[in-house]
Amino acid sequence: MTKAVSFCDKAMFAALLLLVIFVPYSAVMIEVGLMIMMICWIVKRSLIWKANPHQSFLNSYSLPVNTLQWSLIVIGILILVTIPFSHDPALSLKKFFSRFLQQICLMYLVLEIVTTSKRFWQLMAVLLWTFAVVNADIFVQYFCGHSFIFSSGLLYGRVSGPMRHPNDLGTLLATVIPVVLSLLIIHKSWTSLILGQKFSTALKVVCAVLLVLLVISLGLTSSRGAWLAFVLSMMGYAVCIGKRWIMGAISIMLVVFFVIFGMHFMNVRSDIFTKEVLSANEEARVSKNSFSQEVQSTEKTFLNPSRRSEYWQVALKVINKNPLFGCGYNAYIQTLKLLHFLPEEYPHSSLMQITAELGIVGLLAHLWFFLSLGLYGIKTLKSFVHQHREFYVLALGICFGLLAWLIHSFTDTPWESLQLNILWWLLIGVLLSLGKIAQQSNLNQRGA
Repeated sequence: MTKAVSFCDKAMFAALLLLVIFVPYSAVMIEVGLMIMMICWIVKRSLIWKANPHQSFLNSYSLPVNTLQWSLIVIGILILVTIPFSHDPALSLKKFFSRFLQQICLMYLVLEIVTTSKRFWQLMAVLLWTFAVVNADIFVQYFCGHSFIFSSGLLYGRVSGPMRHPNDLGTLLATVIPVVLSLLIIHKSWTSLILGQKFSTALKVVCAVLLVLLVISLGLTSSRGAWLAFVLSMMGYAVCIGKRWIMGAISIMLVVFFVIFGMHFMNVRSDIFTKEVLSANEEARVSKNSFSQEVQSTEKTFLNPSRRSEYWQVALKVINKNPLFGCGYNAYIQTLKLLHFLPEEYPHSSLMQITAELGIVGLLAHLWFFLSLGLYGIKTLKSFVHQHREFYVLALGICFGLLAWLIHSFTDTPWESLQLNILWWLLIGVLLSLGKIAQQSNLNQRGA
């Protein structure tokens, strides 16, 4: 019995690593990893229940309790209640199981699987490998004109790597950069555990190089929303890290980033910097107030919402049709088709999409979840700050990575990307696991 339970546990961990390896570029492998984890979890819990017949059946299968569960339960109930009134009930029901429940299960599965420091650092090492491959794909795409994973080309000179769109890649990179930075800062805590003390320095160098390349790759996406999320998250990270040299290094990095990639942006974004805009800039150069006029023209163009104002106006129309409970979970595009609203495009704002699909009630429930997640993150950081400095730094990177994801979702569509959603819930699960491992470490220290 014990061997069977142990086998299931190891199979779940292997499936989790498989999922992490393929997160950026394979929906099929993501589904395979999730399926293996859920099947093994059911078998494992069944074996535990069989070995303890006096234990309640429901308790044998119950998931860990945390501060996030009540908001998620409310959201789940709201989705189910609104399915009969959805503009596409079949799709809403399908997405409830294949998206909402599946991704929440991932969060709890990570919490159950990653229970030791060894597994935790192994997971982080695989995450680094994953983004090393992604980074290689990005640079191949930039220099050769197409990526080696999907053979996708550049879009207006912008890299997308293995992702559907440069903006999606921007979300991916802005989310993971704070985590990689944290791993670099605390390299002494984990590098020797992965490959031994002999290769500790080599892993540190690899991590530093990867960080630089990830930042360059983010610049090459020319994604303004991802850049904004990156800047805000890194500024918050610099303040919370509490070390002047790190704050100074981050400040210099941000300045250099915008000087270099700001110019690159104006050269490659022909979808925004049209011939008319470039002509206006040229006229500004030869006029009396050339500098001020050119700055104003460039600033106006840089802040161009790229049709987002149209998407937001359409989203407001949908919200006005069903203000309280929305048009149905994941039925936004179907609603646009039914009501003949144009353009038929997602609203490029997570808050607007949530409100359109689940109404004001759904928006309040999601804000409750975001607030609960933020409070849990703050509580976790406070518990680490004195006793577990390495956990504090890593938790800080995860929290600000999640914040970057959320900030970019306010002006783009990561909410509709399977890979980005999986990354979001995966990192939440990792944060929960980190708290559990630290708690167990404290108990062991007291016992000793």
